Order: sequence, then structure tokens, then C-alpha cells
Amino acid sequence: MQKTWFVTGAASRLGADIVNAALAQGDFVVATDGDASSLGCGLSQADDHRLFVLLLDVADGRAVTAALDAAVERFGRLDVVVHAEPLRQAGSALGRWPETELVRGLFNVTRAALPAMRAQHGGRIHHIVPPAKAAGASLFSIAGFCAAVGADVVADGVSVTAVEPCEAHARIFAEWAQGEDEVLEEA
Repeated sequence: MQKTWFVTGAASRLGADIVNAALAQGDFVVATDGDASSLGCGLSQADDHRLFVLLLDVADGRAVTAALDAAVERFGRLDVVVHAEPLRQAGSALGRWPETELVRGLFNVTRAALPAMRAQHGGRIHHIVPPAKAAGASLFSIAGFCAAVGADVVADGVSVTAVEPCEAHARIFAEWAQGEDEVLEEA
């Protein structure tokens, strides 16, 4: 079965790798990023009908909800959300992500994704956490939030996890590697 992915921070190397790997599996992908000049760069199949590219500021809750609604409308479901925007912003010279915005993006993406996933009784949300020195105290907020929300939605068939960049490929793709998909190599 084809899955529908929603990836924030798709202009980052890891974000683009995840988008490209999902497309290579034959899945549908909505790739978003807050940087218009980089969005679409590094995506190997930018003209693929299974790819929908959107400019998105994850700190804007209404925009996140509209983007996720557009993803479900276009592809019919929402199976995997990978929130990688904080990772890209943590390494950015722009410095537009103070800790409060980092956590706000996490809340917005999760809040907007849960209704569709609960309605279909399944889905996975992965929040890629920035390195500890870049995230500071918000790192604990991310881990605690994911654990609390994950415990609340597990009965609906939804999982919510905080994932370190170094283990992202293995953790994100391994759950579906049992049979129909192959475990993808680290980028």
C-alpha cells in the first residue's frame, strides 16, 4: 500500500533524503520548508505527480493546518509526518528559531496531523530533534511532549516519537521494513 508522507524541513539534507527515499518506495510526499529559495533543491523527482511541494512556516498554526488539510485532500490520507524543520533551522545562520518558536512548530505540526490520523486509526509522527547544544532546554520539551502525546494517542493507532538525526533513517523506515519495504541505508 502506498503511504502519504508530510515532511517539514525538506530543504535540509536529511529532509530531502527522507523525501527522496519515500518517493523511491513509490509513496506520496508533501514536502514543505520555510525557506522558499531552497525548497525543491535536492529533491530527485521534483516533477513527480506523487510529490507536492509547499512553502510553510511551521510557527504559523493556521498555515500548518491548511497544509496538512491540503495533503489529505490531495492524496486521501496521512500516514507519516516527519517534522525536520527545527533541525534545518538549528544550523541556520538566520537564527529565526528561538526556543519558543521551536516548540510552537512542534505543537502546530502535531495538533494539525492528529485529526486525520485518528480518523483513519493509524499513523506515525516523528519529530527530528536538533542537536542538544542547538536546542538547549527545548530538547526536554520535545522529548516530554512526544512521550505524553504518544501515550495519549497510542489507542488510536498513532505513534509520536522524538528522533535524533543520526538515527532518523533507521527509525523512520524500519517499522515498515517487515515484508513490503526494504530498510533504507543511512544517507
